[in-house]
Amino acid sequence: MMNDFIEIIERRGTTDDEAFSSDQDIVLASVRAEKSYTGMHESSKDDATFATQTAVFRFRCIPGLRVDPSQFIIDAAGRYNITAVDDVSGHGMYLVVTAQRVAASEG
Repeated sequence: MMNDFIEIIERRGTTDDEAFSSDQDIVLASVRAEKSYTGMHESSKDDATFATQTAVFRFRCIPGLRVDPSQFIIDAAGRYNITAVDDVSGHGMYLVVTAQRVAASEG
């Protein structure tokens, strides 16, 4: 059941007329997807604790769009870093994208 709405985002650097550069998020696609969680763990670094949540998104392939780990997924829960992209059947119909969301732990 593809009930979640996601956006596939690419970060691009832009330069204005006065030669100032900035990064900008570009929405490549907005699609419906099926999301499931595969795990969550906490880690500490430099007196800070972070929670890493791993999710798997399954959605139809988008003609002309190549999804890769340099991109991001945004949904209602937040921003996910893409870690792996797999073609489900090898026929180019569905993609399975594994992604991680890192957030500061509360408590």
